[in-house]
Amino acid sequence: PGDKKVITFTVTNIGTVTTQYNVDLINVTNEFVKDELVYSIKRNKEEVKGETPLPGSDKTLLKGVSIEKDKTDTYELTIEFKETYSEQNYNQGKEFNGLIQINGYKPQQSLNEWIIANYPIIEEEPDFTKAFPNENTSEDEITKGSGLYEAEDEYGPSYIFRGVVENNYVHFANQDWRILRVNGDGTVRLILNGTIGKHAFNDYTFSDTEPNYDKVGFTYDGEACSIANPCEVTYDKETQTFTNQNRGTNSSIKTALEEWYKTNLTEFDEQVAYGLFCNDISFGHGREDIAVNYDGDHTLYYGIYNRIYGGYSSLICPEQVDSEGQPRNYGGLYKTKIGLITANELSMGGYFIATQNPLWSSNNYLNLHYYYWTNTPHTSFYQGGTIYVTENADYGVNDQSDVVPVINLQTDNISYSGSGIEGDPIIIE
Repeated sequence: PGDKKVITFTVTNIGTVTTQYNVDLINVTNEFVKDELVYSIKRNKEEVKGETPLPGSDKTLLKGVSIEKDKTDTYELTIEFKETYSEQNYNQGKEFNGLIQINGYKPQQSLNEWIIANYPIIEEEPDFTKAFPNENTSEDEITKGSGLYEAEDEYGPSYIFRGVVENNYVHFANQDWRILRVNGDGTVRLILNGTIGKHAFNDYTFSDTEPNYDKVGFTYDGEACSIANPCEVTYDKETQTFTNQNRGTNSSIKTALEEWYKTNLTEFDEQVAYGLFCNDISFGHGREDIAVNYDGDHTLYYGIYNRIYGGYSSLICPEQVDSEGQPRNYGGLYKTKIGLITANELSMGGYFIATQNPLWSSNNYLNLHYYYWTNTPHTSFYQGGTIYVTENADYGVNDQSDVVPVINLQTDNISYSGSGIEGDPIIIE
């Protein structure tokens, strides 16, 4: 332990134009265990690969290295048997062998472009008054109606999966995900194929006499979050700190999501994009904004109430205003690293609709086999309330339900492989 070996090699471009190449490690035999044999790489005396465990099979060490004509790159590959300052006899007498090979580089199609090119595009506009598929949907209708549906988001054309989708599985950051949609900015939205446990949307004791409608906000007691001025939540991976740049108090569920991110995604933070997450608490157009109900208690109907019941869905977050057209001081549009699915995304995906029995599609890809929170309030009354996937949408924000994280994946300069089926998911390298 502690021994090092430095291998020096050069790559020269004897051609007439700038080109690109890969540095590959082939014919690998690695008997070492516990990732105690590591490597690092310097190119022209600059470190280009920090300490990394040596692989147990053939692997590309550097991809797409650019080199101008008549130039030479000089490499130092350092292999070290790490000293752990504890007993390491299990690696005594073990061997590692490999061969460095330089190969031409062919740029891989970006993941967002690959998704759009390899999945069927639904040409007809779906009927958002019905879950899809439902008990009356034929096999032929399922085939024709399942795939990508184009819709606008805040950035432009977006493509959201709808129906029975069996090949949008992704393995990323040691977790299994489903592709929810390709965003208009080219990032890919993923929803965890599982739950991180049950949690209240907001831990709060509500009063019969003092309704607190703002407790359905992802945050509250701060500035309005709009399309023109989304509320930014930045993440510092060095300190593992989320910071609300122009916003007030965190909801309990926002804090729970961020704690999960710190534990599970900090190592992969550079591959996670900042994305827009809508917490739609806009005025419920077409209804009284606040109606007297439930024996005199005041109930507030949010915009989603009419949109979902009317079969209308959009990926664009509405302006967050009250019945007087004034900005609300909670909810809205957030630009952050982690959030929740919206009721609109569930509706457009075909899983959830408020006007049918049953309210959801049993074999839709978003059927994750448990009830889970969305980020879309339905109504607020003296106990609060926000939509999650169940036959009754009017659950108080302090009730316990499953939490399913949603993130956005960078698609620039990432490598991937796999077909997307459950047994062969798209693996993000």
